[in-house]
Amino acid sequence: MSQIEGAYLEDGKTLTNWDVFNHREDFLYFAKICFKSFGDRVKYWITINEPNLVAEMGYMRGKYPPAHCSDPFGNCPAGNSDVEPLVVMHNMLLAHAKAVKIYRELFR
Repeated sequence: MSQIEGAYLEDGKTLTNWDVFNHREDFLYFAKICFKSFGDRVKYWITINEPNLVAEMGYMRGKYPPAHCSDPFGNCPAGNSDVEPLVVMHNMLLAHAKAVKIYRELFR
């Protein structure tokens, strides 16, 4: 990590950027592993990069994975553009809050 990503260690690390976790617990498990494994080398952590784009482009417009959408936003095989972006954003906020709590309580 130090040699490949050394230029970014001062700028911060993002735990997820377009990775799709099916459950908040999966994300929290991943976050805990990252905090434990790389916490001594990472100064700033970012839990979820561009959550607004994940919700909009992945669950409303269907342009990014998992490509969910509905009319009038797109023609995807699955999805509900009126409900799914809200549910996704809600869950991302909960996952963010829990990851911050884990970091503060166990790794700070």
